[in-house]
Amino acid sequence: MSEKAHDIRKLTIPSSMQMVERAEEMTEAVLKQAGLSDEEEDCVCLAVMEAVINAIVHGNHQDPAKQVDLEFDVCEGIIAVTVRDQGEGFNPATLPDPRAPENLLKSSGRGILMIRACMDEVEIRPCGGRGTEVRMVKRTCHP
Repeated sequence: MSEKAHDIRKLTIPSSMQMVERAEEMTEAVLKQAGLSDEEEDCVCLAVMEAVINAIVHGNHQDPAKQVDLEFDVCEGIIAVTVRDQGEGFNPATLPDPRAPENLLKSSGRGILMIRACMDEVEIRPCGGRGTEVRMVKRTCHP
């Protein structure tokens, strides 16, 4: 059995909204080579950008001394993206449901819902006692 080749790319950015464009450029470059349809590419990019913005704004509170780490692992039909912040962490089960009538008109709170809708797998967990890690998987080969 042969070992599958992994294309792993990493990017670390300071927690500044001005760095979102840099993360988006890298995301688009990785996705262009991954064999996704244009629609899938747009959806995965949206999910990654939501995770990055959440890490900057909610995780690290836009503190440029804190970093956001992105890791892309592309391997034969699977794209795995991990976004880590250095914030205080949170429990995703405690987030209000953005589909609830009282939340429909709020200007924020839909990021995790969009991430889950765009990706095949999403895992949100504390990382190393500090911060949050969002691991997202998209399968590029469909049965």
